[in-house]
Amino acid sequence: MSSHPTSGFRSHPDDMLTLIHRELVPRGEVDSGFAEADFQELAATVRHSGSVLTNAGPTGLTAEFPFGGYTGLFRKLFGPKGKPHTALLTVKADRHPLLGNGCFIRLFLPLADTTERLVHLINRMNRFETEEWAYVYGIGGWCLEQTAGGWTGVCHVTFLPVVLRRGNVLQNFLAGSYSRMLAVKERFKLKAPGRSRSAQDVDLDTVIRHVIQQRGANKRKGRP
Repeated sequence: MSSHPTSGFRSHPDDMLTLIHRELVPRGEVDSGFAEADFQELAATVRHSGSVLTNAGPTGLTAEFPFGGYTGLFRKLFGPKGKPHTALLTVKADRHPLLGNGCFIRLFLPLADTTERLVHLINRMNRFETEEWAYVYGIGGWCLEQTAGGWTGVCHVTFLPVVLRRGNVLQNFLAGSYSRMLAVKERFKLKAPGRSRSAQDVDLDTVIRHVIQQRGANKRKGRP
């Protein structure tokens, strides 16, 4: 740390250094944060923005967007190729350990690789957004994050403190997340995992038949 070349050391810190504790933290303690009305309104926008599945409730929203490639499962429901691989967007009212109440926005990409290679990719993606592509809000970053389902994947995480809850902020960040997904997919030529041979042969009739047979076998053995 060095002093200013002409003014020397400051006797008091600049006001902008106290912004978090002066403005954000107090609001995050007293405001209830984002509510169900925010998420239902957002869901109406998401359903017209290319989402293949959207759910909203009192504490948040989840939406899936096509990412490319197919799982091969349930072809009768999703067409001859199966279910498309999707990127998962989650919006959740939650508490930040420092900033208090607010909303977390997470965008998970369906990428599979070694941890070392994923970390390398994440570093390149963060540099890309700060050095080459600056068309969305520069809040948050790419990282390895664990989903509610327990698997760890490439994820962009953003936290919106309560003080930013105004106007169409969630809609704007939604649009930014979708643009971000398309940008990194194109820039880094990202692809979803390929289909396995067994997955290509599974259809809805096969799954239903297997469930019925399994229930019959359990009943004969006295299992629920």
